Parts: sequence; structure tokens; C-alpha cells
Amino acid sequence: MKHFLASTTLVTGLALLPSLASTPASAYTLFQATLDSAQEVAPGGVTQSPATGSASLKLNDAATELSYSINVVGVDFSQLADVPSPANALDVATLLHFHQAPRGENGPVVFGIFGPDQDNNDRTVTFNSDGSTTISGIWDLDDPASTSLSEIAPGLLATAPGADTDLYLNLHSENDPAGIIRGQIIATPVSEPFSVLGLLAVGVIGAGSAIKRKLVS
Repeated sequence: MKHFLASTTLVTGLALLPSLASTPASAYTLFQATLDSAQEVAPGGVTQSPATGSASLKLNDAATELSYSINVVGVDFSQLADVPSPANALDVATLLHFHQAPRGENGPVVFGIFGPDQDNNDRTVTFNSDGSTTISGIWDLDDPASTSLSEIAPGLLATAPGADTDLYLNLHSENDPAGIIRGQIIATPVSEPFSVLGLLAVGVIGAGSAIKRKLVS
């Protein structure tokens, strides 16, 4: 009976693999960026701001929505969020954009998060307890972007994993109007959810091994 149970577990699990393989998964392409002053190509040279930031982005499978979440430390976003400014000596953020150009070059604004405000329907600003600020939203085909996402998406999808895209994020401030920190967006493609086939295979093999160990012991 124990041998029969082990065989049934393995056979049943393996029998599910073809049906799961035919079930389409929602594919997303992920991107990331690290923002700092060293990447700025300002008229006066690299800025000396200690501010930093990171961004994670996700392009949906239809390439109609680019979700973004940008976390920044060392810059005051109260003016952009239209809230009272805290008593601190931080530089004040004035603009935040997606630009199009390779690393080391300046390019035009293709989508304005702040100034112009081209993501008013999805954009949120969160002031975190650790002092950082998170700006999140969705750039979609209905947004009045300077350049439509439909023109940008093919280039994003064509970017090899780990390589630069031709998009970068640039945060402008009162002290550095040309840009205080900048981050080139890098492609990191994966599919979500994580491979169901792989997880099932591991689970089936693990279940069989566990039963086998029990029988042997």
C-alpha cells in the first residue's frame, strides 16, 4: 500500500504537467535603476548631492502599462506633494521625469511624473517612517505623455537582461535645476508567476523522496 501511494503521488503530479504547461502565465518584464549624483550630466559637471534613490519598474505583457516605484533618500518632496515642508535642510525636489538617452548623455523628457504632471490618475507620494519618500504610479497609453509608451515599449522589450535601456530617471531640485540625481533604467526580464512547472516538479520529486525515505526507514 505504501509503494502504491508513492507511485500514485508521482504519476498524478506528472500527469498535471502537460495541462499546466498549456496554461498561459502572465508575463511581465522587470526593470530597475539606481539613482545618484554621479550619473548626472549637468552643465556644470557632476553634482555633489549625497541623495540617492532606487527604482523598480514592471512592463505588462501587453506593453500597455509601465508601473514604477521610486524610493528617494535625502530630498524634500513636500512641495511636489503639496504638504507642509518639514524643518530640515534637504534640497527641495521640483521635477521628476523619464528621459530618453543612453547613459552619459542628456535626452528629452518622454514622460513627466512631476512637471509636467502626466500621471495624475495613478501617481502617489508616500513619506516613509525612515525619512525616505516613495513615488509610484503607472505610465499607460491613456496618459498625455510627451512620447507615447507605445513608441517606448519595443525598445524596452528588446533590451537584453542586465543591459541599459535608453530610458533614465532624472530628479531635479531647487539647488540643482538640471538634475540632482539620475538613474539609467536596466532590464531584468522574468516571467510571473514563478515557473509553476518548476515548482510542481520540485514538489512531486520532494514528495516522492519523502515517501521513499519513510518506506526505507
